[in-house]
Amino acid sequence: EIIHTYPAAGRFTAFIAYNPDRNDCTVDIGRMLGGIRNRNENVENMNSSVNTPFYIETSLLLDPSFPNNTPVLLNPPIDKACVGQRYTYNPAAFDSDGDSLSYRFVIPAQGRNANGTLIPVDGYGSPEGNVFRARSESGGTATFTIDPRTGQITLDSPGPGISGNPGSNGNIGDEYNFAFIIQEWRNGVPLGFVRRDMQIVVEDCTNKRPEIIVPNDTCVVAGAFIERNILATDPDVPAQDLAITSFSGIYEAGFALPLATFTFNPNRQKTVARGVFRWQTSCSHVQAEPYLVVFRAEDFPANDPNNIRKRTDTKSWRITVVGPKPIGLIATALNKAVRLNWSNYLAQCPNAQEIIIYRKIGCDNRQPAACDVGVPASWGYEEIGRIPAGQTTFLDDDKGRGLPKGINFSYRIVATFPRPQGATKSGLSYASDETCISLLKDVPFITNVSVERTGTNNGEIFVRWTHPIEFDPVVFPGPYTYRLERADGLNGTNFTEVYRADVPVSRFPNYPRTTTFTNGNVNDTTFTDRNLNTQANAYRYRVTMLFGNPQILKDTSSSASSVRLGATAAPASVSLNWTYNVPWNNNDKYHIIYRRINGTFEKIDSVLVNATNNRATYSDRGTFRNIKLVPDSLYCYFVETQGKYDFELSVKVLLNKSQESCSSPQDTVKPCPPLLAVNSINCAVFNTTPENCSADTVNVRLINKLNWQNLYPAGCDKDVASYRLYYKAYEEDSLQFLASTSDTTFEHFNLVGNIVSLAGCYAVTAVDRSGNESVLSNIVCVDNCLYYALPNVITPNGDLANDVLVPCKTPRFVESVKFTVYNRWGKQVYTASNDINLNWNGSIGLPESERNDLSTGVYYYVAEVKFIRLRRSQSPEQFKGWLHILK
Repeated sequence: EIIHTYPAAGRFTAFIAYNPDRNDCTVDIGRMLGGIRNRNENVENMNSSVNTPFYIETSLLLDPSFPNNTPVLLNPPIDKACVGQRYTYNPAAFDSDGDSLSYRFVIPAQGRNANGTLIPVDGYGSPEGNVFRARSESGGTATFTIDPRTGQITLDSPGPGISGNPGSNGNIGDEYNFAFIIQEWRNGVPLGFVRRDMQIVVEDCTNKRPEIIVPNDTCVVAGAFIERNILATDPDVPAQDLAITSFSGIYEAGFALPLATFTFNPNRQKTVARGVFRWQTSCSHVQAEPYLVVFRAEDFPANDPNNIRKRTDTKSWRITVVGPKPIGLIATALNKAVRLNWSNYLAQCPNAQEIIIYRKIGCDNRQPAACDVGVPASWGYEEIGRIPAGQTTFLDDDKGRGLPKGINFSYRIVATFPRPQGATKSGLSYASDETCISLLKDVPFITNVSVERTGTNNGEIFVRWTHPIEFDPVVFPGPYTYRLERADGLNGTNFTEVYRADVPVSRFPNYPRTTTFTNGNVNDTTFTDRNLNTQANAYRYRVTMLFGNPQILKDTSSSASSVRLGATAAPASVSLNWTYNVPWNNNDKYHIIYRRINGTFEKIDSVLVNATNNRATYSDRGTFRNIKLVPDSLYCYFVETQGKYDFELSVKVLLNKSQESCSSPQDTVKPCPPLLAVNSINCAVFNTTPENCSADTVNVRLINKLNWQNLYPAGCDKDVASYRLYYKAYEEDSLQFLASTSDTTFEHFNLVGNIVSLAGCYAVTAVDRSGNESVLSNIVCVDNCLYYALPNVITPNGDLANDVLVPCKTPRFVESVKFTVYNRWGKQVYTASNDINLNWNGSIGLPESERNDLSTGVYYYVAEVKFIRLRRSQSPEQFKGWLHILK
């Protein structure tokens, strides 16, 4: 046992390494060394194993406020494998902190270098590789896997190896190495890890492996007693002795009592072996992560007293302990609130931590399946509160906003349990039975907020509401008044009065009522709101009811908004989305889609809506009458929603229209590429020079003139708005964007340094008004003209006429010149490479300290000229000639 005290908090890695100073093994804390010297000889899946160190490590995070224990591996890696038989192993890792564990293969390592970088073993190959002649038990492709959740390792199946000489009948066989990491996780953040490096001995066996049979993964309620038979069989004839062992943290001292047990008696059994797993669970065992229990069956062949030919099979079982459901949940309706009460959960589980309260619209009496822990998200409930587990009541008033009346609300509660030290999530109970309730329907109910006209200042919205359904005129005597109020937006709160209606007492017969009242005078339950900007805005309405004399506030209805429609361009279609904020249910109903056709709105489709967040969508792809939508056309729509309350009204279906919204389909058809041509200088004309070298091209305009024409084969978009030009200076480069233009011509030249160049390649694309760009046109390349000529006489006498040697016609497209002069005996008298115009005055240039003028006579030159060309790789051109110096 080694004990080390770290000086401070932090992340540390402890590893077993070879210490060259002591020539032994040590747990090293600070140095980066090789692993243990050395591995077994002739390991099949790495190079020179006998000279390769063995290396394992553990990474841990130390923090006094963040306790952390590394996983413990309970199952020793001692099992052998057989050629052609599936091999299984599970490390039975247990984390006492309750951290989540994940598993993954890694390449075995031999140590770390001086920089701390992990050094993998040389020539590693996975054991299922073809080179090792591995095949599955069924004869197919071999597999080597590790379950990332349970750590179950399966090699199906090992082969005879490269040598093909595995041991048999107890002789040492081929050996394979592999490594894996067990990673700890807490709140989704990786903590530490453990690296295990292990080997498998593979033999050519006549003994077949046994098979162990374990239960399916299980969820149980805390307090349940688990008793399961664990069976093992052996296919060999005659039958061999069998034994079953089990590994799990729930057997270990220090785990929450009561501990689980596994009994196997007698210790060897024939044909079918049977062990019994027992566990009396309790509330102290509730956690989010399942408990892992590993079982291993092993056989004992006859005439094998040392048990060297025994074979094994390993499987795992995951058990999740769930808290019992809370009981006694009841709901009591108040004015715009619901009071919930239930039995004290601490009487069921004293260690429970919180009660979570959930609510949804509509009754739902479903029961959870065995592993439906808590309230599954698919049930559609939302969490509305959390309170300590010892409390037994909760008031739901929608956080002070008040609950809408006339709606059925379903409630459930769930208990949470303390997380084990470091666990990612709290343990949960099963959900309680639901309780469903509706508030007294003693307020008006809005049934219509329908846009009847779309406009910026003349828009109209029709609003309708009902009298209260359940109303006691004795408790609330007349006279009565309805006050209709409006706010801006789907969720507006700036309500102002827009209409007031006095209601005769005769409209309210004696309480109770179960249906709506006959309207009589519709003016007290309808109103058309005019002069609105329905094109840009949605509006929200509510009805306030006043009673008595003098009048006081009775209550206010739930608010209801108009339907807001949006239309946006989509590829070859128009996407519609509409949203609303209403107290009734628009789901499970068909909403109607209308489109303006030849000046009149027609129904083009309907869509069954199951919207989330009161939002629905539809895509008009031009399926109505099979007439495709045209990108250049504007299409206008409105939708009509259908909905209903959860209780009976005289109006069975609530129909409400949106405002109109218009859009055009997105154009996705690309134009066809244009046909490009480039007019450049004519080299044959450009390079023509009279013998006297007097012609001058300084004023010649060096330019590439690009022009192109559109082509319109079938299927091409003729809507071309602009063009994009692309250019590359050298043939081997990639084209780059050059310019954009709406013309069909363009002029261009390039500068290399300060030198004009016409060399390069061009392409053009067409772009339509929607931004669709064609593919590239044909690529047209041009090159510079090659011309370099020198006069054959200079007169360096200071009269400013022919005093220096310069190229004829001013050199064009020349990048560099190396100019060398020789006398008649072949001696070099001058060389220079810093001026493409030369400007040589006949001086001796070698050595630099000698600047004597050359004497009158004939000299010979070589000019190596590097032209700016289309291809970078083209070699310099060499020009030779003679030169007469006259003085």
